[in-house]
Amino acid sequence: MSDRETVIRRIEGAFDAVEHPGDLFLVESREGAEPERVAAAFAGMRDRRAVDPALLDAHHEALSFSSEEAFRFFLPACLVADLRGRLRTADPVFHLTHGFHDVAIAAFTWEETAAIVADLEYRRDADPSGTDHSAIDAALRTCGLAVPTGTGPVNRGL
Repeated sequence: MSDRETVIRRIEGAFDAVEHPGDLFLVESREGAEPERVAAAFAGMRDRRAVDPALLDAHHEALSFSSEEAFRFFLPACLVADLRGRLRTADPVFHLTHGFHDVAIAAFTWEETAAIVADLEYRRDADPSGTDHSAIDAALRTCGLAVPTGTGPVNRGL
């Protein structure tokens, strides 16, 4: 099991090259009030490391409405804030463990996938209550994820 700071460094490094998608491309749809609220809340935020965890909590549904590009851009901010214990309502693990066998959410590079796998494995191994164990194991198994090697796009699973 990796330690928390190692996982955080791995996440930050893996997603470092992901660029902000642009404010017009933050959400998949502009239909309804929720996607519009998410788009407005995250407009102009071009530095994911500066995103306040309180904003992530206030818009805990953001990853559900995000475009693929915005999902890849903001996911590391959510994962790192959660690993540091700074989230109360936002749950990035939910977005990584539910529904990915039915719906493709984002295309990740090998490095990004490896960082996500490391994050999920760390969370599973560090959780004495076992709350997310079965969901994490099922997501990793269903998506056929293992720590990959190499570079380039990997899959549209996770």
